[in-house]
Amino acid sequence: MPDVADAVDVVVADFAGFRELMVALRSGDLESFERLAGLYGMKDGVDGVLARLLRLEAALGERLAALGPLVAGGEDHGPEVLDLMASVNVLDSLLEQLDRYVDIGIKRNAGETSGDLLPKLQAWIRLLRGWLQGIVKQLSQIEGRS
Repeated sequence: MPDVADAVDVVVADFAGFRELMVALRSGDLESFERLAGLYGMKDGVDGVLARLLRLEAALGERLAALGPLVAGGEDHGPEVLDLMASVNVLDSLLEQLDRYVDIGIKRNAGETSGDLLPKLQAWIRLLRGWLQGIVKQLSQIEGRS
């Protein structure tokens, strides 16, 4: 199953890239948005979404890394891949929820105090969601080979 093992290596590396971008965003635009959310009555909602997003992101990284040895060992990896796909979809839905909070900020005229932060954050969220869709496609191809 070298082709499946190679595909797993690719998806693991792709998710690592996703995580690197999330780290950069957390220390910049997302941190600024968290402060802004407090000014506009959205702190609890935004903090909750971000906490769940970060927990799931960390767990997914570990589970994806564990997929390689499972495949290399010749074990049935189909159920685990399906579960990973579902988790990536949940991560995508958390980003969608975060995007709704950004929309609320825009509608509450938070852009007046944040400059270009909100449109920039929406662009990053779109990029991240597209990235996750690509990861789901890769996992789907891996699952189809099991």
